[in-house]
Amino acid sequence: MTQNDSFSRTANLVGLLAGSFTVALGLTVLVGWFFEVPLLKGVFSGLVTMKANTAVGFTLTGVALLLLRQERTSIGRRRVGQVCAGVIVLVGLLTLSQYVVGWELGIDQLLFAEEVGTIGTSSPGRMSPITALNFALLGAALVLLDTETRRGRRPAQLLVVVVVLCTMPALTGYLYGTLTLTGFAASTKMAVHTAVGFLVVSVGALLARPRRGLMAIVTYESVGGFMARRLIPPALVVPIVLGWLRLAGEWAGFYDAEFGVSLTVMAMIAVFSTLVWFNSVSLHRMDLVRRKSEEEVIRAHDMLEVRVAERTADLHRVNARLHTEVAERSRAEEKLKEHTNTLAAMNQKLERINDELVRRNTELDEFTYVASHDLQEPLRKLVSFGQLLPKDLGGDLPPRAGKDLAFITDAARRMQTLVVDLLALSRAGRADLKRERLSLDDCVDRAVQALATRVVETHAEINRDALPDVVGDPTLLTQLYQNLLGNALKFVSVGRTPLVHVTAEHDNGRWIFGVRDNGIGIKPQYHEQIFAPFKRLQGRDEYEGTGIGLAIARKAVERHGGRIWVESEPARGAHFKFTLQVDAEVAEWEPEKVSQPSCC
Repeated sequence: MTQNDSFSRTANLVGLLAGSFTVALGLTVLVGWFFEVPLLKGVFSGLVTMKANTAVGFTLTGVALLLLRQERTSIGRRRVGQVCAGVIVLVGLLTLSQYVVGWELGIDQLLFAEEVGTIGTSSPGRMSPITALNFALLGAALVLLDTETRRGRRPAQLLVVVVVLCTMPALTGYLYGTLTLTGFAASTKMAVHTAVGFLVVSVGALLARPRRGLMAIVTYESVGGFMARRLIPPALVVPIVLGWLRLAGEWAGFYDAEFGVSLTVMAMIAVFSTLVWFNSVSLHRMDLVRRKSEEEVIRAHDMLEVRVAERTADLHRVNARLHTEVAERSRAEEKLKEHTNTLAAMNQKLERINDELVRRNTELDEFTYVASHDLQEPLRKLVSFGQLLPKDLGGDLPPRAGKDLAFITDAARRMQTLVVDLLALSRAGRADLKRERLSLDDCVDRAVQALATRVVETHAEINRDALPDVVGDPTLLTQLYQNLLGNALKFVSVGRTPLVHVTAEHDNGRWIFGVRDNGIGIKPQYHEQIFAPFKRLQGRDEYEGTGIGLAIARKAVERHGGRIWVESEPARGAHFKFTLQVDAEVAEWEPEKVSQPSCC
């Protein structure tokens, strides 16, 4: 913590204590008025009492100081504090108007009645004119606490200083037994605890903004601030104490007035000479430290000049070298510009080639779709008539012809299956992609339902992780799972029950879906080839199929902005994995990993 922070905290604490003391003083005197306790109203018998209005004024002043003492506070606290200060100003001005104009506004006896002829009181219940003036000035100071002129002056601090100057005569009057200093002529006098209250709350108000206005000179870490903090407190306290000691000695009969004056003067000379001497010693030491610092700064400056000269020479050398490098860089930039132009021309050429490839690919998809669609009807007729021909010929069909006809019919069926798969592949690549929020569980359910016969025949067991909702095409995603599950049920060793698991895991902010099986597995060198159309790793006699299923699966995944791959080894099963573009809302949801059996 810095010294400035420490002083600010101390000033804040003093403001808190001053405000609390002022509130306690006002409330204590009001209790004295309510229960008629003379000690609380006048401190000592025979002294002027603090009026009830004065006690209310101190209570409001303390509350305002507590609410406004911190520069950073809420708007509500600031407004309440300023309202309290405004009420104080109003009470002070109304009381002063009664003295100046002679009005009787009825505010003096509003709270408690006071007898006529009370000590030091010209009008029952009315505070002294000095007290009223102090309240008006102090309330205005609290209202203007944060107001600052263009030259940086704080009017509030000047008003508080005036309050202190108006209070000091009454305080010294009580200290020296001269009650004429406690008020004007026959007007109401200021009570002793009223003077103490004004002095305390004034100190709190001055320290409320210790880094602004006049207080900045006192609190600033400079020679002037050092002298002010050292000399102002003794200048205020020492004369008062020495004056009281002088009077106490005269009252006790130790010496006469002339000797007392001489003694006081010598004491003040001795005290202030001592203070000046000690402050001069402190300033002398500070000056020596300053001079030493200046000498160190000069030496550092000289060393810096030497270093700057050396650095300047280095910079000149670097600048000369940079000049050569800049020329080389200019030539390099010209060559780069030429290469950039060449690359731009090549890029345009590649774009034209790409557009041509897209066009041809689109035409190929359209041809595949049309050809596949047009071939279905002849193949259906070929299969149908191949099945009717044996019936039409009856027993006249030779055995070899029957065998040949069976081969023709089987080939037509395989051709029909191939055409259907080609049509599916074409649709997966050319159909408009539907984007809707859907449940992957529903897609898996539909895929399993389509494979229900094979599931029952193979006694397969299909489990799955909890699957999230995604945004995609329900038809393509169902076809994707149908192809992956179909392969998992198909490529299993003879006599082995298929165990299939539909997987879903959340990794680094993305979903990875998949289908894992316990099948025959795939060699690593074929992990990429199997996704190409018509790519088969086994013969048709071992495992049926056209070799298009995984190509359709890859097309479905790529249409959804993802990718598909396989993790597998021979005889250890395969795990086909794929990603999809999942919307942000769905991606934030990560379910617990639970396995649940398929519906089939």
